[in-house]
Amino acid sequence: MKPTLLVITVDVQEEDRTSSTSLSMVTGSRGNLEIRRGATTRPRNDNFSQGIPSFKNSLRLSHLQGILSNWHVPATYLVSDAVSRNEHTAAMLKSFAQNERCEIGALLLPENTPPYSLTSADDSEEMRQIRRMCCNLPVALLRRKIQTLTRSIKQKLEIQPTSFRAGHWSFSSELASCLLDCGYLVDSSITPGIAHRSTFGPDYSVMPYFDFSRDICELVPVKSIGHSSAHRLAELPPTIFSCEPDARVKAHSAILRNVILNCFKGKKSIQQPKHGTWLSPSTSSLKEMKQVVDSLIEQQVSVLTLHLSSNACTKENFPGYLGRTTAIVHYMLQRSCQPTTISQAAHILSEERNAPATSYSDIGRRLSGNSLLSLL
Repeated sequence: MKPTLLVITVDVQEEDRTSSTSLSMVTGSRGNLEIRRGATTRPRNDNFSQGIPSFKNSLRLSHLQGILSNWHVPATYLVSDAVSRNEHTAAMLKSFAQNERCEIGALLLPENTPPYSLTSADDSEEMRQIRRMCCNLPVALLRRKIQTLTRSIKQKLEIQPTSFRAGHWSFSSELASCLLDCGYLVDSSITPGIAHRSTFGPDYSVMPYFDFSRDICELVPVKSIGHSSAHRLAELPPTIFSCEPDARVKAHSAILRNVILNCFKGKKSIQQPKHGTWLSPSTSSLKEMKQVVDSLIEQQVSVLTLHLSSNACTKENFPGYLGRTTAIVHYMLQRSCQPTTISQAAHILSEERNAPATSYSDIGRRLSGNSLLSLL
């Protein structure tokens, strides 16, 4: 049996000293997990962070990378425009890429990435929240923001990014087309089974969990992207445990088989994690993350994607956050997971699948049948 790939993605972004945003997890009306962000008062402009940004949280990531380097574990750092332009964070990230075999990708935060649109006639808090989502931006403005971010990473970090994540998980088919034009190879913006309706974002609740790299053309109708590219844009999402009706039967069968076998071996059976559990120390306990790892390895998934964020690396939270992160990484290594970067994982899994770009899977057929674009 092939080892499960371990991908560690780290969102690296600036902290805004003029305002703070609270993050809480709540249950939606259909049992889907939603992300709510507390409203804040911000300047009357699409640039939400006109105050002096701080990068202290981001710089603490050097402590984490030091531990990962000792274990020969590369990480994928998805960086914002401001982070790429700061001399201290830029030097740190260049060192990660040159000396630690890490990958540097892009994290687009529309509210903090030029060019900025002129102040709208409707400058309510609701409209500002709407405009911070990539999926709500005019295509021309979205394309220019991606170009700005890509150019900044290339100039300041001397790296051509090939991996991408939309801030606030705000993916769209128009975004996919822009990414293909800018040479990106893998996206990690979709959160299967999770709705972002409360923040004016996409609703991925119709998406079942999938654990391996898929061509983006399998997730949205090809004609809607309207792009004939020589390369593909793979989607490799963060790991979020979810049981769809058909998957639940398979999962329960695997658990039942494990229970029967372990009864004879005198081992404890695997405890099923709850629906919507992220493989992330930001939202899950170490116990919950171990349950996700055990359950999905039991189902023989191809890849586990651990989601980290510099936002969680505050002075007060960092010791505990670092402890949970290193503990779950060590646990996955003990489970014989093979660490790699996100672009390398997408390449490995794409070669294993060896499927033509227009070959639709069950997920692709289901999503196109449900008109995913109307939901994004």
